[in-house]
Amino acid sequence: MTTIAVPRSLADALCRATGPIRLVDEQGNVLGNFAPAAVAGDCNELTAEELAEMKRRAASPGPWYSTAEMIAHVQSLEQG
Repeated sequence: MTTIAVPRSLADALCRATGPIRLVDEQGNVLGNFAPAAVAGDCNELTAEELAEMKRRAASPGPWYSTAEMIAHVQSLEQG
């Protein structure tokens, strides 16, 4: 992952974010999106909705694949 140091003024603005931010250049061209590490509290806390969705997905019947199986599948698509 590339790390880019930003000026303090931009860092302060990003730290005050309460949700996702779209970053654009002076011409309005989209550079990317920024998601704050923490929004309204500890970044390790899950909302009730996020926890419920994780539990729902974990309880689903599958199919389930290992990371190795997924990598092998993606590689086969790239070669094929």
